[in-house]
Amino acid sequence: QPATATSTTQQPTATQTQPLFGARDHEVNYTVAVTVHLGDVSLRMTGWSVVGVGPVGNYSFGEFVMNLPPQGPVKIAFKSATEGNLTYVVSCALGQCQAETVAADSAALYLLRGVNVTRAEKGRCMHLGYTGTLYEERGYLSPEVFAQLLGDLQGSGAGAYVGNVCEFAGVQLTAGGTVLMNVTVYGQALTIKVNIESVASRVGSFDPERYRQLLQEAKSAQAAEA
Repeated sequence: QPATATSTTQQPTATQTQPLFGARDHEVNYTVAVTVHLGDVSLRMTGWSVVGVGPVGNYSFGEFVMNLPPQGPVKIAFKSATEGNLTYVVSCALGQCQAETVAADSAALYLLRGVNVTRAEKGRCMHLGYTGTLYEERGYLSPEVFAQLLGDLQGSGAGAYVGNVCEFAGVQLTAGGTVLMNVTVYGQALTIKVNIESVASRVGSFDPERYRQLLQEAKSAQAAEA
């Protein structure tokens, strides 16, 4: 039986009382926009995600919509949870779900992950009433990212990104970045530009019950595909 998305992946609502949070204990709701430029063609994906980081493990889930001609809007839903050094991931689109298990720090889950990363403090920033620190990050995309992007295509590439991140108490409040990739696929050189924006709409504390439920659902999806 294919894996199916369930009701746990609903976006939490904002509350009047802001609970305590920190770098190793938080849950953040983000609105996300990703725009991919390939020559004269642009694809835009918008949606939301929730990211939880806690002492027993991490979790994330969300929904995105991408306009894919000629099908039109396509909704993509995902959920993931970590246990030990593994991350259990379920993603669904067009009525089909796929379950996979990857390394907990796999770059496949985070596009803005690189090697030779440098980070420079640029000043102060404010978001959701918190005064944080603004950082500029620069780095090169890791080989794992290119393997994920190219999939089964026979190709290679190099890429770099630059981004600005607003952090408070070790928690990312906003992030905006541009990834520029030069890729060669089947002998053809392509330049791909990706703009990414992520803005927190709510910050709270890690939810242990949500973590346990997402982990159970994600692991059950792996078993169902086995």
